[in-house]
Amino acid sequence: YETTGFERNTMTRIAGRVSQVELAFTNLRKAIKKDNGLEAVQQRAEELIEMLHSDAMILSPEGNASGAAGTESAAEPTAAAGQDLAAIFADGNIPLTWEEYIAAVGAEDWNWNDAADAIELVAKRAVELYEQGDLDTAYTYAKATYWGYYETTGFERNTMTRIAGRVSQVELGFTNLRKAIKKDNGLETVQQRAEELIEMLHTDAMILSPEGALLTASSDTAAATSDVSGLSDVERIEAAADRIEAAADRIPAARRRRRAAAPAPARSSSRVPSASSCARAWRRS
Repeated sequence: YETTGFERNTMTRIAGRVSQVELAFTNLRKAIKKDNGLEAVQQRAEELIEMLHSDAMILSPEGNASGAAGTESAAEPTAAAGQDLAAIFADGNIPLTWEEYIAAVGAEDWNWNDAADAIELVAKRAVELYEQGDLDTAYTYAKATYWGYYETTGFERNTMTRIAGRVSQVELGFTNLRKAIKKDNGLETVQQRAEELIEMLHTDAMILSPEGALLTASSDTAAATSDVSGLSDVERIEAAADRIEAAADRIPAARRRRRAAAPAPARSSSRVPSASSCARAWRRS
């Protein structure tokens, strides 16, 4: 359910459904683990199966064939293709997530070329903001190219599955763009890093969608583990540090405020430092 992309597609296209289905998976496991009897186990299995077939009919009403890259059909332009993106986002307020981008564009079907176009738009916005001197927002957009788009669209997983050894190179491209902005390496370097990344993404998109094959929602075909086999030890540590920082960024502000307001726990001299503090310390060194 998770590795095929069934879960993510359901989450994207059938509001509120995933929690019900996940509960059904849990109920089946519980019924077996607690030895609730054959009748209860059969009932839980049938409930789950019925939900899955019901959702499958919504996701593939015409019996669309799904391949490694997503739901394929005959070569034809997508709803996302051919739109004047510059006009749609003329105010410069480009969404930081793929879901918001698709909603703004008004596209229900798309292919990997459309996803590459979207990431290109976000990367170029990061460069524009950097040129304007807004490094913080530029860095936010640079991070969004990966965590808001490349990862969540399924682009990363499909590349991992279909183009051997490529993901580590592309991930390094994302990292290089973020680094160039964060370290204020100059406009020329930032532009170069963005162009390198954009070129890789469009090259991969042509491999994944050579005929303009259509997709709907997020596509996943591989395990969640990122391919870092082509990275050096230092680059792996940097990638891990980036992920820790991004995870920290996603903690709601309200939760942070609650933690700040709570009384500090008694600390012992042998307290183990947090992963995020280790990442920051490593960067400073």
